[in-house]
Amino acid sequence: MERWARSELGKSVRFMMVSMEGEGTAKRFNSMFKLTHVENMVLEGNRGFGQLGCSGFVLLDKDWNFIIRRSDAFNRYGDRAFTSFEKD
Repeated sequence: MERWARSELGKSVRFMMVSMEGEGTAKRFNSMFKLTHVENMVLEGNRGFGQLGCSGFVLLDKDWNFIIRRSDAFNRYGDRAFTSFEKD
């Protein structure tokens, strides 16, 4: 995600990493992935998404409406998991 945020795409898309497992997880991920262009935050309470991240991403529009509630799992499909985000 940091790589995408640093790319040309990062000029028009806002990347956020949201931890639902508390501040400790958010801080650990911030350090592990050296996040400088990705917004890292904590959301208290599970909002019904289960585990996302490597198991899938969500995509919202500029008005915070869901476009994609869960992509295919990166763990299973690799980079092909995110083709649902791409438009021709």
